[in-house]
Amino acid sequence: MAQSISRSPDVARKEDRSMYAKKVNERSPLRVFERSIHGGLGQGNLGVVLSRPGMGKSSFLVGIALDDLMRGRRVFHVALE
Repeated sequence: MAQSISRSPDVARKEDRSMYAKKVNERSPLRVFERSIHGGLGQGNLGVVLSRPGMGKSSFLVGIALDDLMRGRRVFHVALE
């Protein structure tokens, strides 16, 4: 006789969040950006975003940071404004 395995609601929610994060990550426009720079910056490299004031540099970088956080990476963000 087969037994049904029930998951606790917390485990189910965690799995749902994980699946959602994976789907969002796969569809992110940042994957296109990443491919355009051949997989991103290599380990130990530093990227710099420059533009005039008010052009969205901080928003762009926060979007990249959020993407990395959703992929389980560590993020360090410094804004000198």
